[in-house]
Amino acid sequence: MDQTENKPKKSKFGASTLIFAVIIVLVLALAGTTMFKVDDTEQAVITRFGKYYKTVGAGLHLKAPFGIDKSYNVPIKVVQTEQFGFQTIKAGQVNQYKNGITKESTMLTGDLNIVDVEWSIQYRIVDPVAWLFNVQERKRRSNLLFAAALSMFLNPASRTIAFVHQLQIEMRTSLPLYF
Repeated sequence: MDQTENKPKKSKFGASTLIFAVIIVLVLALAGTTMFKVDDTEQAVITRFGKYYKTVGAGLHLKAPFGIDKSYNVPIKVVQTEQFGFQTIKAGQVNQYKNGITKESTMLTGDLNIVDVEWSIQYRIVDPVAWLFNVQERKRRSNLLFAAALSMFLNPASRTIAFVHQLQIEMRTSLPLYF
């Protein structure tokens, strides 16, 4: 029996190679959680341990790694659009819409008529910190706000309509609405 057959074979990868691979993975994870990019149309709100820390503008930035700091990019130079009662399926030279979303577009007027009104709102975010931390349920709030405004426009005597009442209750019991 040959003694060379009983010796364990050396692997190609030694302990130093394994340690080097672990270090490379840690460096890549550190770099991936430290750097972030902010587009020209955005501002990034940085939170440290969940509390507001700072706001930064466009460019490549660094933050504390591994979830200590989190960045939230908020589009501040882009006009946002929300649609009620219809939905844009395809935008382009010839737009395609889905109509008949009556849950959003029907309302009761002051003289108890039902109207079906499709509308869209456009807004731009001015304060990204207030937008992130003070506005909850954005779609529902804007729906209530503009339904109330439209209801008052259709019939000035309809100020006691359910939309207005619901909006007033919500505005009293929650944080301010920023648009």
